[in-house]
Amino acid sequence: MVIFSRQSNGNGDFENLFSVSTPGRNQHLNSRSIVSYHGMDVGSGLWKCSKDHMNDCVHVKIARDHLRKLVTGDPAATDIGGWQALTPGTALHLYKDCQA
Repeated sequence: MVIFSRQSNGNGDFENLFSVSTPGRNQHLNSRSIVSYHGMDVGSGLWKCSKDHMNDCVHVKIARDHLRKLVTGDPAATDIGGWQALTPGTALHLYKDCQA
């Protein structure tokens, strides 16, 4: 998993792009998909996968877990429905602390 782009829209929303390998497959480029996420760091925005064209495929799940790790600074964090407890301000604050 690699996040390769993160752009702020200036209103608390971000455009994030992830390159996600397909679990159990080789690491060649043709086995990877691009997952985009537009929204606040709470994870409730718009998710899209370039391969499966769905918002709930395995690639999106992996990207959601990775975003959770980034915004919390916890390498063990996963997206298990706990986004409701993480407010947008807290997520953004935690993300900035991780970048410092």
